[in-house]
Amino acid sequence: MKKTLLVIAITALSFSAFAQFQIGLKGGLNLTKLKGAYAMGTFGEAAKDETNKLYEMKSGLGYGVVMSMGNDGFRFQPEFMYMQRGANIKDSKMEARTNYFDTKLLFNVGGGNEAFKIYGQFGPSFNFWLSKGLYDNGDLVPGSDEWNKDSGILVKVSDVRFDISVLVGIEGRLKMGPGWLLLNPRYELGLLPQTIFEMGDDDGYGIVNRDISINLGYLFEF
Repeated sequence: MKKTLLVIAITALSFSAFAQFQIGLKGGLNLTKLKGAYAMGTFGEAAKDETNKLYEMKSGLGYGVVMSMGNDGFRFQPEFMYMQRGANIKDSKMEARTNYFDTKLLFNVGGGNEAFKIYGQFGPSFNFWLSKGLYDNGDLVPGSDEWNKDSGILVKVSDVRFDISVLVGIEGRLKMGPGWLLLNPRYELGLLPQTIFEMGDDDGYGIVNRDISINLGYLFEF
């Protein structure tokens, strides 16, 4: 994580030496789902399919600090966000909750005028898994917040507490006062399995993140 922050700092200083700098806050609604992926073997494929039938979309929050630097046509935008993820369990009052700290290194391409700008947005996100839990009607299921906890006989469970995702979206900016009001819908695709279920040497599958978020924010201009 220290190396990631160092790269961001060097990049930010390089941009800020010749570009307009902005900093502010953003937050909003995060619609998330857990998805089975990377299946191996007959049992792994069947378990992945059943998992995808089980999980439904869950709402959460995301908020944090955003910086932006560059010119009207191209901007580099690092973000540091606390993100609530997880999924609802179908036909029940149960939900899986996962919480992350994300470091997003995004690029905005577009432009506009002195009053309004719109950008296409893309880039990677490096996400650190902070906590987890399975909740039944709002109450934590005992033991569900433990890492690497096996779920049954002959099933080995491993939690990967780091994710890399790719993000695409649109960001609209409206000039308001000394800075810019932001509206930012986007989609995020998790690439790394966060929980891996192993059922023998040749059977297993993983769980990955899928997010749709809608954020509002405000950037002060310097």
